[in-house]
Formats: sequence, C-alpha cells, structure tokens
Amino acid sequence: DLRMSRGLGDVYKRQAKDISTEMGISLSAVYCELKRGRDGTRYEDARLTYKADVAQLNVQKSLERRGRRSASA
Repeated sequence: DLRMSRGLGDVYKRQAKDISTEMGISLSAVYCELKRGRDGTRYEDARLTYKADVAQLNVQKSLERRGRRSASA
C-alpha cells in the first residue's frame, strides 16, 4: 500500500516496533515493507536504506507477475 510505504519512509530511522504501533499495523508487515523497499544503498550507520518508490515498483512488478503461467514460459 502506497500510504504505508510513504509513512515508512518518513519514520525509517526509528525502531520497527514504534513504527508498527504508530501506524496501527503488525510488526511483521513493517519488516516485510522495509525489505521490499531496500535499494541496496546504506546509511552512514551501515543500515540498508528504504525508498518508498522502490517498494511501490516491487509491488507493481509482483502484481504483473501473478496469475497463470503460459505453457511457453
């Protein structure tokens, strides 16, 4: 959900537990979203960065891939 992605981008420097409480979502949903939005770069303290646009792109790609696979694939 794009709203959740944007919200996580604003509060990423905080603890995942605080994010889940503030947004009213489960802790596992926060961790899944943070994993989805990783772009491979790091902050100065070595944590992986989170980008909401990367997360949204990954969701869109996932939606395009779902469904039955064709016989030729």
